[in-house]
Amino acid sequence: MLRFCLQLQLSLESCVYSLLENGQTYVRDTGCISLLLQLFRTTLSTSEKNVSDENTDPCYQLWSSVCSTLCACVNNPQNEDNQNICYSVFPYAKEWLESCTEPEIVRPICSFLGLTVANNSYVQKYFASIGGLATLAKVLLELMHDSCLSHSSMKLAVVVTKTLDACIANNSTMGVVLAKYHTVSELLKLLSNETLSTGEKISIILTIGHCTEVCAEQLSLKLYDNLLNVNDAEELDVQVRKRCLQNYWKKIHFAQN
Repeated sequence: MLRFCLQLQLSLESCVYSLLENGQTYVRDTGCISLLLQLFRTTLSTSEKNVSDENTDPCYQLWSSVCSTLCACVNNPQNEDNQNICYSVFPYAKEWLESCTEPEIVRPICSFLGLTVANNSYVQKYFASIGGLATLAKVLLELMHDSCLSHSSMKLAVVVTKTLDACIANNSTMGVVLAKYHTVSELLKLLSNETLSTGEKISIILTIGHCTEVCAEQLSLKLYDNLLNVNDAEELDVQVRKRCLQNYWKKIHFAQN
């Protein structure tokens, strides 16, 4: 079994490079992508939370290679057909994130999620519908609580942030879900960290922008409505003044007669 896992791992890694040469369609047509998704679901169990020996554990190495290959199946270039197949394992990815926040698990899953939802509003909506956004927000919250003690948690929080951004980039209305978890406040805390690179800070700023985009639109609509109300009130006031003035001159006219 060990030898088989190692051989399959090497085959998957070589498959990644072939996918970069327009092999994505072939992987789908031959059913290989279905096998990859099956391996993603079954190679590791969420009950096996100890991945400290990931460098020597053949099952973890196989699972990690599967994640990398699936990433190549949906990206570089973006392959919408493959994205629409790969999202079927999102519930399993969500379950992993709910049970384990180890970098060895979170990083591969976030890479897979981010590339599978990228520029695909349908897949983004599905991920949100199964509670995926809420799960990512909870993971971010947990990592931020650990970040004051762990530099690795801070870096991992940036990875989760980028994934969140990919999940709402084409459907900013879904960002409303994140308000419950005070995601923007947590992102602002993350942004204030001086150890982050410029690129990481830009990613955080973009995510904040997408999270607040709907709120900005709603605020704009409210301001517009208020402006209309003010204009209506001013118009009503003008009409009242005109009527009062007309009544005044009528009274004077009748008094003179």
